[in-house]
Amino acid sequence: MGKLFFIFFIALIQVESAYTPKRFLLIYEKQVVIKGNTSLGDFTCQIKQSHRADTLAYVKNKPYTFHLPVGDFGCGNFLLNRDFQHTLQAEDFPLVKVGLINPQDQEKYVLSDVMVGLAGKEVLKPQVQFKKACVENRMVLVSTLSMRFAEFGLTPPNRLGGLVQVDDHITIEVEVAYQ
Repeated sequence: MGKLFFIFFIALIQVESAYTPKRFLLIYEKQVVIKGNTSLGDFTCQIKQSHRADTLAYVKNKPYTFHLPVGDFGCGNFLLNRDFQHTLQAEDFPLVKVGLINPQDQEKYVLSDVMVGLAGKEVLKPQVQFKKACVENRMVLVSTLSMRFAEFGLTPPNRLGGLVQVDDHITIEVEVAYQ
């Protein structure tokens, strides 16, 4: 009877340890990509920040928040960069804010409420899945949010008397690399 209990106990430990949620992740790189459409085609503005390590803790009421300078987003050329900065009111609001609130570790993803701050307004997206993936030999959490400029009180820019118009719909891809 003692041997049977011991074998059952060892088997239970092995099954339970097949997936053990982590308590925290060491974040060493953050990337945000904002994509949208214009009447002339698509645009992509992105920023990658990797000079400061952070910790994402799976603790209730302890959000993981990071800030990215609007002026550091690259959109492909200086005209698009300037328009992007003007649209996001970079002079008054120089930072984009991203927060993961109450993240929960799952086997294949992290589930979290996400707060995005642009132009002085914050929008909360509940229960967003961040897929765990291996990209370019890095472990990352990645998610895509569908949003609108109007959610932030912003008006999509237009140029040349309205000939070039930007669609109100944007996608925001958030990627954090971790160890």
